[in-house]
Amino acid sequence: MLRLVANVRLAAVALLTSLFLILGSTAQAQMTPVLAVVDMDLVVRESNAVRTLESQLLALQQRWEAELTDVNKQLAATLRGAQEQLNNGDIKQEDFRKVQVQTQRDLQALRQEANARQRKLIQTRRLAETELRRILEEIVIGLASETGANMVLNFSAVVISAEGFDLSVEALRRLNSDVPELNLTVSEPTAEEIAAETVDTSN
Repeated sequence: MLRLVANVRLAAVALLTSLFLILGSTAQAQMTPVLAVVDMDLVVRESNAVRTLESQLLALQQRWEAELTDVNKQLAATLRGAQEQLNNGDIKQEDFRKVQVQTQRDLQALRQEANARQRKLIQTRRLAETELRRILEEIVIGLASETGANMVLNFSAVVISAEGFDLSVEALRRLNSDVPELNLTVSEPTAEEIAAETVDTSN
């Protein structure tokens, strides 16, 4: 009878030990990180949407610069004309000074407008990148689920990555498929936005 009780106790201890080992292994497996990496900056930068937007912004920037250059030439011509009139004695020094002061004011306003337009271009690009990153994050979540990754790191934080852990190529392909282009409109800066710009008047 005592031997039977001892055998039952040994069997119970062995069963409990096995159970603890199984639970411990399961818990350890659940905590084991499955890593993947995505180069978020590269994917956004190389996306078709950003490349198309960059082309549009560059064309707009060149058009704006051409417009401001024409105005600058007109102001310079006005000042030269006033200088010639002064030299010929057609206008007084006081009248020339008025033209000179007004031209300087117009040039300052022109620089403010140029700064405001440049700020518009920068803001539009940042807005596009922010929106693409939001969409890219959703794509990466889906890729992580498909690949079994429970932790995805940005490539900039990774020193070494084994082949197969980098999801950037597939993320870029899906981003291009989901968002081939962005429909963003760049409006002209308002008078208030232009007035808010500061320029260096030391030159």
